[in-house]
Amino acid sequence: MCSNEVKKRELSVSKNQQSVIAMAWYENPMAYQSARSIMSDKASLPVAYVDWRELAVRNSKMIEAAGNRVERVMITPAAFKDWARSSGHDHDAQGRQAFAQWMLDRPARQSERAAKTP
Repeated sequence: MCSNEVKKRELSVSKNQQSVIAMAWYENPMAYQSARSIMSDKASLPVAYVDWRELAVRNSKMIEAAGNRVERVMITPAAFKDWARSSGHDHDAQGRQAFAQWMLDRPARQSERAAKTP
């Protein structure tokens, strides 16, 4: 196989591989307000749940338009605070994203552990 064919095949494979992007999600206005209250960057977050949800849906569509898949990950303040404390993350956008990704990856890590167990 010539190098051009290899490059074409590599491009084809990379186009077909979607990245899965975890997105922090809040089930309802109460959950959002509770989570927002503990965030260090709350001033940059919409005050109203409906505004946050509209922004989150718009961001999801942009991510998907770029060829990625979005997975909504429910965030609860208690779980986020515990995780942030144990992992050294701040209560901000980077922390929320890292937590959402960690939550999304968690079932895969549990499957790996189960596969290693004799």
